[in-house]
Amino acid sequence: IAKIARDLEVTGAPGHLVTLIDMKAGFEDSARGVITGVDLAVVVVDPTRAAIGMARDMSNLVYRLRHAARPATEHLPSPDLVERANEIYRSSRVRTTVVVLNRVPDPDTEQLLRDDLLDYGLIPVAAIHEDRSVTSSWYLGAPLVPETAGEDIEPLISALEARTSSTMDTSGAAKR
Repeated sequence: IAKIARDLEVTGAPGHLVTLIDMKAGFEDSARGVITGVDLAVVVVDPTRAAIGMARDMSNLVYRLRHAARPATEHLPSPDLVERANEIYRSSRVRTTVVVLNRVPDPDTEQLLRDDLLDYGLIPVAAIHEDRSVTSSWYLGAPLVPETAGEDIEPLISALEARTSSTMDTSGAAKR
């Protein structure tokens, strides 16, 4: 895990925090079983074929986990370790994949990304457009004051709040 991004309070569930974990792109952390301990997998899709493929693969992994997939265990040296790995997969909490478009340069590229993702049954909940002020801020070490990303992020926040609230019971505890 690269970092814990921040704890967020979910609208409609006062006092209950959601932890957002930022992992490296790819499946390395997911393949280690990290994905089994989260409620939602948020996949950020940059305008590349590799990112579209990664979103497809993550969605397939979540689907398989929800439908009783089992981990690869042939390499494990003992039946106890095999059973432990299987139990981790059986108790997986991950419920769905949320797709977000990122660094979208223009409306045509956004439509191409949406069309390509739809071929895999994936519908992005938000599109964050290219914002040169973010790049400049990072380069200059200046405070981050996004010009457009703040507006672009609102649909993502709403989607995460809706999906997170639906995974909690009335006491605020995560549903299994």
